[in-house]
Amino acid sequence: MGGKKSVGISSLEEDILTCLENRTLYGLEILDILNNGRQKPIGFGSLYPTLGRLEGKRLVTWKWGEEKNGGARRKYYQISPDGLKALRLVQEYRESLKLRI
Repeated sequence: MGGKKSVGISSLEEDILTCLENRTLYGLEILDILNNGRQKPIGFGSLYPTLGRLEGKRLVTWKWGEEKNGGARRKYYQISPDGLKALRLVQEYRESLKLRI
């Protein structure tokens, strides 16, 4: 990618980072956004291991939410500065593909 160093991310990781670009979401919200209009929906068995990999790469962070009315505690995920940088590099690369002959 033009000499810029980036962390390799899969297309699913890229999709998740894109979902988290300007917001903080919990797992089910991410899954709902990803599966809205997706030809082959993904499940929890794909989502949570992918979120774990993104966390391991330091591309996302999470915090426990304060749930009202005694609901189950949820992890809320957000993109980290490194995640935003990795996403930007992938987006720049995709844009450069449009310009190639």
